[in-house]
Amino acid sequence: MDKGMRSSKLLINEPPIHINADVAKKYGIHSAVIEAAIRQEPFGIDRVTLRRTLPFISRSTINLKLKKLLKDNVVRITRMSKENVVDVLKNKKFEGIGIGRFKCEWCSIKTVILEEHHYPKTKEEGGTEIVNICPNCHREYHFLTSQEVYQCIEDYPY
Repeated sequence: MDKGMRSSKLLINEPPIHINADVAKKYGIHSAVIEAAIRQEPFGIDRVTLRRTLPFISRSTINLKLKKLLKDNVVRITRMSKENVVDVLKNKKFEGIGIGRFKCEWCSIKTVILEEHHYPKTKEEGGTEIVNICPNCHREYHFLTSQEVYQCIEDYPY
């Protein structure tokens, strides 16, 4: 099977990516696809997820195009805010209902283990409020708030 056929098959069940014609004209089709993939994620997208989303574009091409888009202020690097991360975790979709007698305060799945997490302020920030969340939400929270993500700059004049 040739590379083009494999790429087409990978995209069959994915939502369509709407490419900005002005970005394609100015930066090329690869940059336009990368920009579109970033734009469709409301809170941004990290580099690893971007590579998984676009398996038909090589890692080196993604890195090269990202550098250009960053230099020209089409995209920026940021971190997800604590509030956005909690919003994402509270809106996770599950296939099952989980097991156990405890319920996560963020994702509402039943679990056998809950972990205490200082939120909205960390213990170091003087926070005293605690939420009881499942281990998955706890790990995902710390991972997502520490990751750099790419976001499109909305007012960029293409």
